[in-house]
Amino acid sequence: MRFVGPTVRRLLCRPLLALAACLPLSTARLWAFQGPDAQEAVAQEVSRLIGELDDPEFAKRNKAADRLEELVDRPLLAPFLSSRFRQALLSPATSFEVRSRLEPLTRSLPKTSSVEPKPSAAQIVPLLDQLNSDAYADRDSAARQLKAMLAHVELIAPVWLELERRAADPALSSSGRRALEPLVDQAHEAWLLADPEQLPLPKPPADQIAGWIDDVSRLNDLVPADLVRRTQAERKLLDLIARDDTREQMLGMLRERIAADGGAAHSPLQDLVDFARPAIAAEVWSNQLHIYQQYLIVGLPQYNEAADPPKATLFDRVDDQTAHCVSGNALNPGDYPVRVAIPHPLPGQETMYYLTNLPTPRRRLAYEYHRRRDERLRLREISERTLNYYLARGTPLGENEVLMLAQLDPRTVSRLIGTYFETVPDGSLISTLNGLISQPTVHGGIAAVISRIGTREAVPALERLARSGTLGQLSNENRLDVAWVAALAIAQRDPWPDVDEWLAQLVDEQLPLSSGLDRPPDLGASAAGLLLDRHGASTTPFGLETAGESVTDSYRFVGYRFSSQRDRQDVNRWWQRKKALARAGRAAQLTGSEPTTVPTISPGRP
Repeated sequence: MRFVGPTVRRLLCRPLLALAACLPLSTARLWAFQGPDAQEAVAQEVSRLIGELDDPEFAKRNKAADRLEELVDRPLLAPFLSSRFRQALLSPATSFEVRSRLEPLTRSLPKTSSVEPKPSAAQIVPLLDQLNSDAYADRDSAARQLKAMLAHVELIAPVWLELERRAADPALSSSGRRALEPLVDQAHEAWLLADPEQLPLPKPPADQIAGWIDDVSRLNDLVPADLVRRTQAERKLLDLIARDDTREQMLGMLRERIAADGGAAHSPLQDLVDFARPAIAAEVWSNQLHIYQQYLIVGLPQYNEAADPPKATLFDRVDDQTAHCVSGNALNPGDYPVRVAIPHPLPGQETMYYLTNLPTPRRRLAYEYHRRRDERLRLREISERTLNYYLARGTPLGENEVLMLAQLDPRTVSRLIGTYFETVPDGSLISTLNGLISQPTVHGGIAAVISRIGTREAVPALERLARSGTLGQLSNENRLDVAWVAALAIAQRDPWPDVDEWLAQLVDEQLPLSSGLDRPPDLGASAAGLLLDRHGASTTPFGLETAGESVTDSYRFVGYRFSSQRDRQDVNRWWQRKKALARAGRAAQLTGSEPTTVPTISPGRP
């Protein structure tokens, strides 16, 4: 995302209004005031730019890619560009170079409803044959069209069955199998997520099911050929367990075989029977990374043999809102929210937990695909649900919940924390916050955590919190104006386009940032120090000196104070001169003339 200042933003508004008219008719309501000529103009430009992505000249290809990236940054054009890029990627005529340029741009655009003709089942076999083409563009186009078919519920089953039939062919080459496997997974996931009543499937004969059961129970995992057959058989049996119309038959046949084999409690067939029972997926996350997950059968104790003595983990009930823990190796007994981040019960642990209700085998199979998604995207979704859960709960966070904010997605927390400050009342917090300077309130503790992990989205909320006075006056127990310190620390770590002007507006603020010091750092001086540093100017000529290092270092932030009030005025004059020079330079660029000379202002000048 490019960030521009207010002046440039105003200049961009005019062409944007014209370009906005160029979306297809499905989005015409947003800019009905525009005519078809403007629509045609931008459509022609985009088509020309896509063509230039394949130009023999490297500079021309880059220029076209940069222009398309500019258009992608304009939200009103997103639906049109998404549809147009998708058409290009589906076409076999699109070269590898163009595909490699369009693919990253497409990921940043929202998905839109297709305007292409509806596909038919008659296209499935020719497209699968096209996967064997020698041309990459043909293979890529076929794969994309097959994937697009999965958006039509009536085509999911035909696509999936044909993919499975081809994947099971023993004559299939290794390269052919690699090409089919991602599509098989995508079709399988689409089947799991769709309404099963709309996807009737044929029932395999009993002797075929018995053969799969025999493969699972008899074949040796250490033999590669046996492992492939056994994996395929297990997948077939799991799909039958997931189907409402075949589950009971499957479970009956499995139990009969287990009994015939002597009732082995830990056989792979018993695992298949247990797969049909309601379960919980318990995930462990640490340092914003997914570490592992464990499946827990509801109502069945599971023991950690490494513990001494072994301790059971047992959840006796769960739904889509709450899970009840009877005992656990990490979590204490009690109720826990589902699909929300759960802090470690011990303070200071950089670990959190996440529970998912899996009441049916179909949900459990679908969860496996969900878990394989981009980890960063999953963390953002978990973070948003967790913050919304705290907002809906409406009670102050506990110490461990405050600490856990550092384990969530920083940008999501920063974006939503302002609503929390405004909605949820503050509360007492007696804690050292895992080494951070103690804060007596929950809002102060949150600001302390954000000072470490927050991003620019949090700054407006932090400034409102600081100016509201709700954190109270500085005292020996609350040694830092933590909301202002957090805002300045973020300005230093994650600056935004207008950060210089924001810092300049704070220079006259003489608010002390800490207590317990004879000459504490103040807000204006600290903002001035950061502003000067951003422009490569020395702080020494302006009478700035560091203050309260032992306090501010804990927040990775440098606090300053002025030697005199005149030094503060010198920084203001220096900044006005910087802005005047910048304006003169821009004016000279527009007119082609020499820039206007701006008088030099030296520090200390009255």
